[in-house]
Amino acid sequence: MSLSPREREVMALVVSGRLNKQVAGELGISEITVKSHRGSMMRKMKADTLADLVNISTRLRSCGVSDLTLGELRVIEPFYRRSR
Repeated sequence: MSLSPREREVMALVVSGRLNKQVAGELGISEITVKSHRGSMMRKMKADTLADLVNISTRLRSCGVSDLTLGELRVIEPFYRRSR
């Protein structure tokens, strides 16, 4: 299991600082749908807060990682959670 294409789109916009309402407008979906995608990806990424999600995303991008399955994420999880 990995993030869906839509979850990846939502994640990119959310971690760039956009509000749920702005993400919804940009993607042409409802704010409730954005919240649903956001909750799903946070569970999958084991992020407790938005700050955790931003931190995880930043660390993964700095390693050149663009797409992971959840199995692969579990393998590298100790790395991106190291400085918590």
